[in-house]
Amino acid sequence: MIVILDLDYTLLDSAAFKQRLVDNLRELGVSNEQFFETYNAVRDSVPGQHGYSFGRQADLLHETYGFDTGDVFTQLSRACEALPEFLYPDSIPFLELLKEKHIHTALLTWANRGHQEEKMRYLGISPYFAEIILTEQSKDSVELAFPAPESEWVFINDNPNELRALAARYPEAQMIRIKRPQGKPFTPAEDALDVLAFQTLEEVREYLTL
Repeated sequence: MIVILDLDYTLLDSAAFKQRLVDNLRELGVSNEQFFETYNAVRDSVPGQHGYSFGRQADLLHETYGFDTGDVFTQLSRACEALPEFLYPDSIPFLELLKEKHIHTALLTWANRGHQEEKMRYLGISPYFAEIILTEQSKDSVELAFPAPESEWVFINDNPNELRALAARYPEAQMIRIKRPQGKPFTPAEDALDVLAFQTLEEVREYLTL
């Protein structure tokens, strides 16, 4: 078996982490509206890619609202110190189990490479993975190769759009959706994905009989 895990909203409560970013910038006078306006603009700034980084948001908050670039960057970066707090309670036990059972585990995550590398450095979970695949393109555009047949691959991801695309690219692999109660919201049409869905990794563990 090859287990390919997503990071945000699968292992990491990214909504809670984003709220910490908001709280840190509030100390500088940045409003919720200003945060999300600039966050979304930076994230979507590169067509077909994930453009977000602390530096880009700091620059845009300076250009648009006059906030000091260095102060904004410092406050955003400071939030990373608390990142391990935002791992879901079942994330480390699940990763520990995969490691104990010598199951080949990969991380496949879509984001700005530098930003995601910084998050991984603070999270300290890299040793659990045989491979870490950071992509700024769509996940299904990545040419994946693992030491087992495709029929033994198990993708675990919160995003139904990504799972659809991965299923089309790797039709013999198994798709499992992790649908956290406080996870990223999707439209009813996006949610209508005909794959196994669980709310916790403990439920995934039971299903896979690990």
